[in-house]
Amino acid sequence: MLRRSKEDTMRKGKNLGWRPAVAMRVGEEAFKLASDHRAELESRLSAGLIDGLGADVALLRGTTVGAAAASAEKRSATLTQGEAAHRGRDLVVAIRSVVRGAEPDDKAFQKAFGVGEAAVTRKILSVDSALEMILRAAETYPERTRALGILPEDLDEVRRVRGALHAAGDTQGAKVLSAKVATTLRYEAQARVQAAVRRLVGAAPLAFRGQPQVARLFRDLIPGHKAATEEGTTIAPRPQEGSTRASVA
Repeated sequence: MLRRSKEDTMRKGKNLGWRPAVAMRVGEEAFKLASDHRAELESRLSAGLIDGLGADVALLRGTTVGAAAASAEKRSATLTQGEAAHRGRDLVVAIRSVVRGAEPDDKAFQKAFGVGEAAVTRKILSVDSALEMILRAAETYPERTRALGILPEDLDEVRRVRGALHAAGDTQGAKVLSAKVATTLRYEAQARVQAAVRRLVGAAPLAFRGQPQVARLFRDLIPGHKAATEEGTTIAPRPQEGSTRASVA
């Protein structure tokens, strides 16, 4: 299942539309703008979207395994791969326990988080797969995840531990994560960044209906939009009186 999801992400990554550098720049601008106007926006967005955007922009900045590892190490010190796997397993067990206890009757919701799957071992692939499943479930059910008390900070920790798992391979003599998987991680982060930016742009017209200048700042986040409006948009002249009758005649 993990292999199939990575291949799907690779295929989707080729159709993301924005170049990675553009996605990173736009994501950074969107995060700063959304943070400055958090009070007006947050109630109109899914829980944790702004903070999640910031975390994904940071992850996108690491376009290689080494760069992603450096970002993770700043926050979670220098974990060996075994320590990262141990911490990841504990995170998985804790989050699944919360889901199982809070939603005992919703089997589909539980399954999304991996509740009922084989117990997570301390093997790298087992832990990595389980952490990835939690992130996907949280993206699918953001409001319900937040309602259970699973906070954006908890999901950031899941991402950091995944990064540490990938970074610490040499410490335990394991193989370094392949370039293909590193590219997949970048595609996943970029897809989330682009989706978050579009949600912010979509929420802006209502949130700032009395502040058109601010609404335009959000609208102009979409690559090419500002240039298109500045260069290609013209207003048709108003027809003079009688012109319609003359044309009909």
